Amino acid sequence: MQSIFYHNSSGDQAFTGNLKRPEVHRGLTLHPVKDFRHMYRLHSYIQSLTIQELLFESLLVQRDLLGLENANDSYTNQIKFQNPKIVPPLSEFKELEDLHIHGLPPSLSKFQPQHEGEIINWSFLGKGIFSSENSNPKQKIDGSMKESLEDVVRDLMDIINGYSRARGRIIDFKEILYGYHRVNPLYGEDFVLDLLMTYKKYRGRKMTVPVRRHAYIQRPFAPLQLNIIMSYLESRNHLMDAKGKVKKLVLILPLSGRLIAFGRFLQDFKTSCSSWTSDMRNYEKFSLHLKIVYFDKNNMEDRNGFFSVINAFRETNPGLTSCQIQIVQMDGDFSRSIALETGISQCGENDLLFLIDVDISFTTQALERVLLNTVQGQRVYFPIVFSQFSLRFFEQNDDASEDTIHEDKGYWRDYGFGIAAFYKSDFRQAGGFDTSIQGWGKEDVSLYEKFISETNLTIFRAPDPQLFHVYHDITCDDQLSSQQYEMCLGTQANTLGSSKNLVRSIFLRRPVGRVKRFLEQSASGNIVGL
Repeated sequence: MQSIFYHNSSGDQAFTGNLKRPEVHRGLTLHPVKDFRHMYRLHSYIQSLTIQELLFESLLVQRDLLGLENANDSYTNQIKFQNPKIVPPLSEFKELEDLHIHGLPPSLSKFQPQHEGEIINWSFLGKGIFSSENSNPKQKIDGSMKESLEDVVRDLMDIINGYSRARGRIIDFKEILYGYHRVNPLYGEDFVLDLLMTYKKYRGRKMTVPVRRHAYIQRPFAPLQLNIIMSYLESRNHLMDAKGKVKKLVLILPLSGRLIAFGRFLQDFKTSCSSWTSDMRNYEKFSLHLKIVYFDKNNMEDRNGFFSVINAFRETNPGLTSCQIQIVQMDGDFSRSIALETGISQCGENDLLFLIDVDISFTTQALERVLLNTVQGQRVYFPIVFSQFSLRFFEQNDDASEDTIHEDKGYWRDYGFGIAAFYKSDFRQAGGFDTSIQGWGKEDVSLYEKFISETNLTIFRAPDPQLFHVYHDITCDDQLSSQQYEMCLGTQANTLGSSKNLVRSIFLRRPVGRVKRFLEQSASGNIVGL
């Protein structure tokens, strides 16, 4: 009765912590709840458990339907030539088109890889996680994995003890000795766990003994669901001001030298500008602008080269009158924070600003996402850019020159905040850039933190498949601050190549004997370069 009508003796703190507890799952009533906010939280959690149960029931139905389909197809193939009006197999009904994914029974071999690249690796679970997917093979078990393991063990023990009262025994969980884990993006999450438990028999001949068992567990994904949080009309309304005037999307580009990269950037701008009217006809109230903040370092050769590129671009593209290019010249050493602050100061309060670098390759679709994901007074947008590796470390691929996303060709800059979109009014609310930061990096992280601490704006982050950081050699100035210098060295190392291809390059390009000696010296701690 104490389990069914559960009383928590923590007073005002009752049910304020982790709700994934046996007493919450088993209790018919939960008492006391002193705060209505805690009541809403508790109610929401109980509803989520109900949703999980319904999803599992739907999964069982899909498995039954797949069995019926297989039986129906077998029967249909036998008599199809006798009756052309026979009912079509279930696979022809569109509402069941994902039946062959979600209707498969539990199995570790649902997915059959066709070649080595499709094999999904297992991670070993011990005191930490040992995985070949990370450059550091051993990592701590993070919070999400801990929660996942707790959920798996709790559900497993509920299944094991489902008939414990009738059998006069109960099994208690002690610990996970070790295990294996993998995630199949198509089907779900797989676990193989070695569990230490205690078997307690309280009916008949009583006994308590430790037991050790392997558990093979699958957590299948539910069917994909789409939740539209902003209608088409709402997404258009926030793009127009109250008077219906034309608003500006301003690309702000800080630049110093880099003329070859700048020429490629202008070609992307030309392509986007040319398709702006046709592809972006739903956003005709926005005009596209490019503001270049150029530092010439008092170098006449660089200055002449820069204006030669600009003049040649304007002469060869006289039809791009709808997209304006403005140049702001600066003196002194290059500073990205000062360049961006200067460019932003010359924009209107209601202008939508997109901070970009000369090494970024972009498309019209990327600019469209800038428009949709940035809402004045509500949301700022920090897209995650795909950064390409050096070409020489994936030169064996036939499509190495194409803008394709692959783990051997680059990585997502999850901790890069230099590419951003926001309205000028929201930028001023955050406090702007810290112009005291000189040299490479850190100014973008400072602005990102200001949006978090100084405003109530929502920050939206997501990978953008049309924003590529084109690879270029990175030189780190040893005169930078220690923090900036470490950040620069980290970026320099990350952008060279994937760990797998770097190792492959060592073995392909170095004599085997030297590689063997290098590995032996590495193991002994006496590392000598190749």
